[in-house]
Amino acid sequence: MLSVSVRNGSFIINKEYKINMDSDLFRKIAGDAKSINNSISSHILNSWAEHLKEWADPEKIEEESINIIETVTESIENARERYLFSKIVHAAGDFRLIDLIRMSPGFVDTVAEKLRDGCRIVVDAKMVKAGIYNKNLLDRCRIMYYGDDERVDRISKQMGITKSASAMRIASEDGVRDAIFVIGNAPTALIELLNIVRDTKEKPPAVIGVPVGFVQAARAKYSLVSSGIDYLTILGSRGGSPIAASVINAFGVMLDW
Repeated sequence: MLSVSVRNGSFIINKEYKINMDSDLFRKIAGDAKSINNSISSHILNSWAEHLKEWADPEKIEEESINIIETVTESIENARERYLFSKIVHAAGDFRLIDLIRMSPGFVDTVAEKLRDGCRIVVDAKMVKAGIYNKNLLDRCRIMYYGDDERVDRISKQMGITKSASAMRIASEDGVRDAIFVIGNAPTALIELLNIVRDTKEKPPAVIGVPVGFVQAARAKYSLVSSGIDYLTILGSRGGSPIAASVINAFGVMLDW
């Protein structure tokens, strides 16, 4: 291995051979190196450009992602349930959620029927509403977020509950029997909805209850599981608005199946 150093403006190779930086030989070596470097850089950039062009279509990216995920979820025999599991994993980027997902036996059929006929979709957060993009859903259903209602602050103060819980109170005034509830952010929204069901004896057709957090989230989900309402949830503290939106969007896709 040659030892190379620079001293007094010259390369010293093995302390025996010198190449002066001002010489024609050095300029030729440096020029060739620059040309090679530019050629390599150009090749890398062109390769990346082709790669990025190939994956510029977001639908193609999602389709390929789902194909990869379904190599793990392929043991789920029901195609619609398998797709739901795959969409949740895709939204979270975490295969470990597969073991935490729970849904009632009638959940898929109930939600598909209601969405096909058109219904209210009540969400607990703006992020959930923003994440619902499927055209089938937007054409058939009304996406309702009650958090901006002017009554929220007043009810929250009067009842000593969170604003998310207050929004569920207001949503229930429009009726719960014709609405799919999609809760992806606030555990208190899910808890309040279950309180309303208990007090009024009126149940929504189904609840997607995946609020995230370390305070009350796990308890709210276990309460949902034992509520007698058709449901989908993720046990423990995990969940979130992207997952909630991904579940309802998946149904929009499945309406075409």
